[in-house]
Parts: sequence; C-alpha cells; structure tokens
Amino acid sequence: MNKISFFTEVPTAHLEELDNVIDGHFCISSYCLQDPVYYDYYARHKTNKPVMLDNGMFEDGHPISIEHLLAITKAIKPQVVFAPDQVGDAVLTKEMSVNFFHRCANDVDCKFSSIAFIPQGSDALEVAVSYGQMYQWLRRQGIQYPIIGISFLNDRDEVLQCINELYGGLFDTYHHFLGLYHIDEIKRWPKEIYSMDTIKPFKAAYYGHKIEDCPRGTGKWTTDMELVEEHKALLYRNIAKMHTTLTRG
Repeated sequence: MNKISFFTEVPTAHLEELDNVIDGHFCISSYCLQDPVYYDYYARHKTNKPVMLDNGMFEDGHPISIEHLLAITKAIKPQVVFAPDQVGDAVLTKEMSVNFFHRCANDVDCKFSSIAFIPQGSDALEVAVSYGQMYQWLRRQGIQYPIIGISFLNDRDEVLQCINELYGGLFDTYHHFLGLYHIDEIKRWPKEIYSMDTIKPFKAAYYGHKIEDCPRGTGKWTTDMELVEEHKALLYRNIAKMHTTLTRG
C-alpha cells in the first residue's frame, strides 16, 4: 500500500489542534504577510510536520514578490517552497521560476528548502509543454528528481491527457497536486502523485458538510476562519476520509 501525503492549509485558530492529524502544512506566503500570528507559528517552527510554502497565487490572483517569498522562505525554512507562477502565462511563469531558482541557489539561507515548480499555459497543451520544458531544464541544473506541481486551476484531466500524448506519461519524479475540486477525482489520479494539498475538509466542516457533499463555490479561505464546536467532529471525520481516500492498495 502507498499513500499520497495530505498537506492542508490551516486557519490560525486551529494550527496546533490539527497538527497531529495531517501529514503536513501548506503555508500560504501572502497570508504570512497579513497575519502575524499565522506567520509566527511557522517562523518559530512550532510544528514537527513538513511544511510546504506556497507563493500565494491562488489566494491573491498573483504570486507575492520574489523578495517577499525569499524572505519568508529563509525565515520559515520549509521543506518545499513553490516558485512563483501565473495562471495562463507560460512565459512569465518560467521567467519568475528561473529567477527564483537562481536567487535561492545563490543564498545560503535557502539551502534548507527544495524548490517546486508549477507549469502554466493558456490551455492544457501549453501547460503540458511547459511541464516537459521545466522538467528538462531542472534536470540540466543537476536536480535528479524535481518537484513539479500541477494545479487544479488548469483542467488537470486534460493536462494529464496531453502529458500522456506528448511524453507517454508523467516523468519519474515527485509530483504534487495543488487543490481539489471533489474528493472523487482522487480515484483517477496516476500513481506518480507523491503529495497533494487542499483545505476542503476544513471548509466543508465550516459550512456543515461532509467533504463528499461539499458544494463548489464556497469562496476562498482566510486565516481567521474558526469552527463552531459542533462542527469539529465533522472536521475530524472529513480529515479521516481524506486519509482513507489517499491510501492506495
């Protein structure tokens, strides 16, 4: 059996409470700039779980500046930091990602963190082409097993189909799936997926839903969201459902 690692965004009030029931934290860099208590939890390394640092693109519609992302990376020392990406723009994403890679490579305080890259494009085919180009570029930089994120903001099924057509499948490397529309889609995911992130178990419980019944369109999460006491059992139930669904026989 193998299991896709479950990373999740956690609102400030629940950071310590949920630490023991998740595989890792998915920390949002732009929220670190907005919420000092949220930032302090990660900067003071109050969790023993792995931390992935996201660039803030989904929450804000654009990544935070490279300067800010570098500063937060050096303070938090996450196991993984996602290089900047811009949905729909392959050229800008590659430019920002390469710039961030070189800035980190030349900064000794960034040596604790692996850099993950998110290919982008105007459609599924361009995302798939960018995926191949990024992978090959990273291999030329001496990274044997690059970490590549594939976002749910693109049509992930179509992206995977294009990758299959272009390359015969996903490359033999670490893949992280960013976001989740519905828990049922996990059954379709290829075996090469190493980890994923979603806040859907929390958001579903926040609105009183089981995760499999959570409707789309509930809006983006914020660090000040806090569950009422009667919804906490539902949250733990949703998290358990995620772990079970991510475990493969």
